[in-house]
Amino acid sequence: MTVPGWLLRAFCAFYPRPRRGYVLLADAEYIRARRADLSAEEIERQNRAFRDLIRRYLELEPINANAERDKVVERIIERMFHIKRSDPE
Repeated sequence: MTVPGWLLRAFCAFYPRPRRGYVLLADAEYIRARRADLSAEEIERQNRAFRDLIRRYLELEPINANAERDKVVERIIERMFHIKRSDPE
């Protein structure tokens, strides 16, 4: 479903903002391997839109999603509960 950006911004102006949120970002090639129906250009467009949201809403935090699902979930849980990782990503 596609809606105009101005409509989404208007809706967000009246919707309560969360204290914290996470945005999954991944390389276009990684996403294309799982979602062949999306073009690389569309994936890049969506990633740019998500990065714009992160800059606009400071409560949003980017999560590197260039990994298997379990690893991504683990990263989110670590961020939610402020767990320090001992191994590098």
